Amino acid sequence: MTSPDLRGRTLAPELVWTGSTFERQLAIEIDHAGTIVSVRRGSETDSPLLVLPGRAILPGFVNAHSHAFQRGLRAEP
Repeated sequence: MTSPDLRGRTLAPELVWTGSTFERQLAIEIDHAGTIVSVRRGSETDSPLLVLPGRAILPGFVNAHSHAFQRGLRAEP
């Protein structure tokens, strides 16, 4: 399954994680470079609106995978 191109759109999911709780009725505006430029109440926008009923949006997880400890096990600098 391919993901839709979300650049230049405004997302309107049912729930948005704001750092401490899920909130309803928030819109996430994404510019043409793919960067989130605003998170705000309401869904009035000039960009195409993508309504996502039954969906929650959370921040992405950082890939903190590392093999640096293995260098230490081998006593490498």
